Amino acid sequence: MRWAIVGAGAIGSFVGARLRLAGEEVVLLARGAHADALRSRGLMLLDLDRERQVDVGVETDPAIVGAVDVLVLALKAHQLRDALPAIAALCGPATTVVSMQNGIPWWYPLGHPIAEGWELTSVDPGGVLARAIPVERTLAASLYLAATVVAPGVVRHTHGERIVLGAVAPAGAGRMKPVAAALGRAGFRVDATDAPRREIWAKLLGNAAFNPVSALSRATMGQIQAQPRAMRLVRGVMLECLAVAAVLGDAPAIDPDARIAQSPQDDTKTSMLQDLEAGRPLEIDALLGAVVELGERSGSAVPLCSAVYGLVTLLNRGG
Repeated sequence: MRWAIVGAGAIGSFVGARLRLAGEEVVLLARGAHADALRSRGLMLLDLDRERQVDVGVETDPAIVGAVDVLVLALKAHQLRDALPAIAALCGPATTVVSMQNGIPWWYPLGHPIAEGWELTSVDPGGVLARAIPVERTLAASLYLAATVVAPGVVRHTHGERIVLGAVAPAGAGRMKPVAAALGRAGFRVDATDAPRREIWAKLLGNAAFNPVSALSRATMGQIQAQPRAMRLVRGVMLECLAVAAVLGDAPAIDPDARIAQSPQDDTKTSMLQDLEAGRPLEIDALLGAVVELGERSGSAVPLCSAVYGLVTLLNRGG
């Protein structure tokens, strides 16, 4: 299959490199120094205990690439709106879209038994994304892995290989098998789910709690988990997320301790801390703003989430 990956940062580049090594045709949509490095010498993938040079395709103009078989959206949630022209150029009438965003996604209310018709202003004000991206051809991917861009053209994979894949709408179920098979050949452990919203909440427990705490404290995952008072806040945020999910009928079968046990306990930096250190905008609305919004809409109290969201919003503006 022919793949295009919009968002050739750490995760997008890592996934694209693995797919290319497995024989897939892959084009990374990149820009700046990273794109220049990819063009001149390919991608250096520091994959756990191996170093591999990967000759991936790279392009800055999506119109040159045209419609692809699979379009991977590896951007942060707040970057999707600006990427809509590129998405339109790459998405043909048969293209499968794979959404790899963290947090509550733009498609969450669509077809939901309770939230149908709700406009989530935190992630999709005006419903622009919902109208532009074909939900019936969208697969949701929750990634349990970590990677960083060490230097332009150099990506280090540090943790995890699991991807949970599910069709957002029943019409997209038939698109699961070929995408899952390709990711499996690329070395990922792919698990299928028929309840992608529950999986979204399971992944969100970690991101909604650890990401903002790491940004506010500048602490690594291991440092946070070694601090009992910090972990009291982490667990409290997770419990509020689970309460909102339960009201919406999407509660995952996992508790805070089990979710914490899935997280790295070393010097891994969360994506939000990496963005803060690099001076980039923080991914806060999809991770916490949407939780607060859904809590308020559904009548579930979220005082800790609301307070942490406010603090990180101030931190983001200050940056």
